Amino acid sequence: MKIIIPIVLAASLAGCASAPERQVAKDDGDCKSYGLRNSACATASSEELLNAQIAYDNCLTAAVRQADDGKSDARTIALAIKSKCVPQTVRVTRALASTIVGPGTTFNQAYRTAREIVEEQYLETAVKAVLSIRTGRIQ
Repeated sequence: MKIIIPIVLAASLAGCASAPERQVAKDDGDCKSYGLRNSACATASSEELLNAQIAYDNCLTAAVRQADDGKSDARTIALAIKSKCVPQTVRVTRALASTIVGPGTTFNQAYRTAREIVEEQYLETAVKAVLSIRTGRIQ
C-alpha cells in the first residue's frame, strides 16, 4: 500500500480540479518567476497531478527507509527527511498550482496557495509514511 498525499482532495476543495480541459494562464510574468514557460502554467490534468503525487510518495518512502533508525520518534524522522524530496515537492506543488489557476487567479497566487497546502500536509503525510513502513503496511 502506498501513502498518497491528499492533494487531489485539496485541488477539489480549491474548486478547479473538476475542469477537464487544459487552460493556459495569461503570461503576466508569474510563470517566469518560477522558471517556467507559459506552457508550464497550463492546467494540470488529474493524471499529471496523480503522477506528481506518486513520485513524491515514492521519494518520501525511500527517504524514510534510509533515515529511520527504528528508535527515533516518527515526527523526528519526518522532519529529518524534509529536504530529501525537494524536486518532487516542487513538482507536486506546480501540478497542484496549475489546477488552481483560473479566471481571476494568477499562477503566482495559485503557486502560493499550493505551497501552503503541501506544507500544511507534509508533516502528517511523512509521519504516516514512517509509521506505515514500521508496521509493514508499506513493503
